Order: sequence, then C-alpha cells, then structure tokens
Amino acid sequence: MHKRTMVLSVVTTIALALVSIALWWADRQGVHRLEAPQRVGVLVPLDPPAPIPEGTVTTEEGKTLTLAEVHEGRGGRLTVLNLWASWCAPCVREMPSLDRLRQAVAAEGIAVLAVSEDATIDQARAFLTREGLTGLGLYHDPHGHLAQALGVRGLPSTYLLGPDRRVVATLEGEAEWDSPAMVTRLRALATTPASKTMVGR
Repeated sequence: MHKRTMVLSVVTTIALALVSIALWWADRQGVHRLEAPQRVGVLVPLDPPAPIPEGTVTTEEGKTLTLAEVHEGRGGRLTVLNLWASWCAPCVREMPSLDRLRQAVAAEGIAVLAVSEDATIDQARAFLTREGLTGLGLYHDPHGHLAQALGVRGLPSTYLLGPDRRVVATLEGEAEWDSPAMVTRLRALATTPASKTMVGR
C-alpha cells in the first residue's frame, strides 16, 4: 500500500509538471487561450462571449471529436464542460454534484461533459466505475491540448458552452452544480442567446 501511494504521488507530480510546461510553452508560442478574471468557486461571465476554441476530446471508444462537435451533438443549448482528474481532491469532491446535475437537467437541453486530464483513460475509467459515476460518460484529453486551448490554470475548471457556439461563462475550482441557485442560473443561460447572456457576478 505504501509503495502504491508513492507511485501515485510521483504520477501526480509528473502530471502537474507536464500541464505547467504545456501552458508555459503555449505562452512562449503565442497560442490563443481564453482569458477571464477568475474568483475561485464563482461563475464568471465572458463579456462578450468567446467562440468555442479549437480543441478535441477522445471518447472511450478512441474516437477524436472537436469540442464544437460534442457540444452540437448534445443539442447545442448549454454544455457544462468540466475538466477534472482522479488525482485532484477538489475534482473528486465535485463529481457527484455534476452527476446529480446531469440527471436533473438532461431533459432540458443542458448537457454535462466531464473531460479527464488523467495521464491515461484507464485511470479515469477506474475512478468513475468505483464511484458509480459512469453516467457522466468517459471523455479524455490525453495530451492536455484542450486544457491548453482553454487556458486552464488549475483543476477542476468549468466552461459553459452556450448557444451560437460561444463560451458564456467560466468557473475555476469546485462548485455545488446541483444547488437550486446554480440550476436556476444554468436554465436561464440555456434559453438566452449568447449575444444577450448576462451571468450574475
């Protein structure tokens, strides 16, 4: 058990270092990333909303899809895009609320897309299975390219993809996604054109 803990610690350290290097390299290369002032745990609007950035996810079957394709495939009204990892304690605490949100609003055109930043998709699969969260679906960002395109600074990070293929708000850190206040806000965003979106600060 002690050896396993040490291995997980080393893997976590390496993963965090790789994300930091990728973000540093993006800055060096002038890669465009979404930028928004952040307050941890607070939903922050993008004014004006930004186009969905280029970026892809890998499905459990190994298929590569663009972020825009996944959003449109889920109805294109509102997608709660959450980047997480099984080694991230705040992510682990937050995931059940994302699953409850998914169940509560699935029939209303609001989708939850949880994308793992784990080193391998097997690590993400094992966590979701163990916690009974397989309903969230299994999506993976194997090389951190999506996180880089979004300008992720830490996990968990969440982006709301609204109508007209726009990112309308972001949230850095964990949140209670199925709280009455949050669900009300998400329902409002799902029915508001991106050009008129306003999110309470």
